[in-house]
Amino acid sequence: MGAASQANVRLASLKKTLATTLSPRVLLPAINKTYKHTQKDWRNHMGPFMSILQEHIGVMKKEELTSHQSQLTTFFLEALDFRAQHPENDLEEVGKTENHIIDCLVAMVVKLSEVTFRPLFFKLFDWAKTEDAPKDRLLTFYNLADCIAAKLKGLFTLFAGHLVKPFADTLNQVNISKTDEAFFDSENDPEKCCLLLQFILSCLHKIFLFDTQHFLSKERAEALMMPLVDQVTKSDHLLTSHFFVDLTYLHWWFY
Repeated sequence: MGAASQANVRLASLKKTLATTLSPRVLLPAINKTYKHTQKDWRNHMGPFMSILQEHIGVMKKEELTSHQSQLTTFFLEALDFRAQHPENDLEEVGKTENHIIDCLVAMVVKLSEVTFRPLFFKLFDWAKTEDAPKDRLLTFYNLADCIAAKLKGLFTLFAGHLVKPFADTLNQVNISKTDEAFFDSENDPEKCCLLLQFILSCLHKIFLFDTQHFLSKERAEALMMPLVDQVTKSDHLLTSHFFVDLTYLHWWFY
């Protein structure tokens, strides 16, 4: 069926009606219940399903969002575990589905104040970094951090300081010139490590690009410089424009 078909037009109208006319107290419990069924055929259902919630969040009033933030946070913590629940699936397919979830969460983040976003950010950070958390959660969290940095731009530096040490530690842990141990307990460990580096470098690039708050202190620069430089000896695929922008920024700061 084409985009102009009668069925397609009616479905689009139904989605918009669900997203914009139902109250959060009615729609959100239904979203939570339906998500568990959507997971069974996630390749076909997750995108359209999350788009309904994303549009609904977009039209929620400030007081409604405040009232339902805890409920939404609980939902997103479950949904963000999608990648960790499919560790051996095709990375590209999993990434597309994860991005639907992240786009929906970012729609909520941009409507929050600094005061209400800060505890959510730390809750997500703890979710990814707890001792028994699957390593795939780091992929999800750094992907999320990169997407939030793209939306918040300079405002993200208010929270990014807490990522400097985790970024540096992860850069060292996935550097095969420093360790022989696989970072991910998975057959596609090299591909996942490359993806993890991509998210970290992309997020750092945005932090440096939009920094208007003198984010890069001496301590932060020293923490990041060598883990970034050491990646050059690992693989030529890291020699990207963003990577050199990050290194040039750090080099300029030092000298």
